[in-house]
Amino acid sequence: MTSAMDRLPDRCGRLVQPGNLHITLLFLGPIARAQEQCILNGARNISITPQTLILDKLGWWQRPQVIWLASEQVPEVLGELADELRTVAGKCGIKTDERPFLPHATLARKVKKRVVLPDIAPVTWQVRDYCLVRSDTRPEGASYEVIWTSTK
Repeated sequence: MTSAMDRLPDRCGRLVQPGNLHITLLFLGPIARAQEQCILNGARNISITPQTLILDKLGWWQRPQVIWLASEQVPEVLGELADELRTVAGKCGIKTDERPFLPHATLARKVKKRVVLPDIAPVTWQVRDYCLVRSDTRPEGASYEVIWTSTK
């Protein structure tokens, strides 16, 4: 994904640090410790079939002011995984966003106006596992802590 970031125009916001690049399957927001444990217990029962995700589309969302890299063709298995996690969250008393799953990686933040986005070479991502991650948003950027991974 850093190859796509290298092609972004100069001064187009704050680039996400390479170590923070990720695709969110389901955003939970602030949750209680009991809910976190419930999500962990549910996630342990959800397996993932390895998939190849091709990220081949750059875009900009005005409201969150981000440039993102997404997939034109979302593997059905990833959508099913996101739906399973959403079901687990509901059973844990967590309300989640009802918009359809759109796997994307945020490449730049604080992009206040539309910029001309370059053509990019597709980025291939081998999806073999998934993680539950705790995030802490700070003025200098987000900090992430992996609290569980599906890797066996």
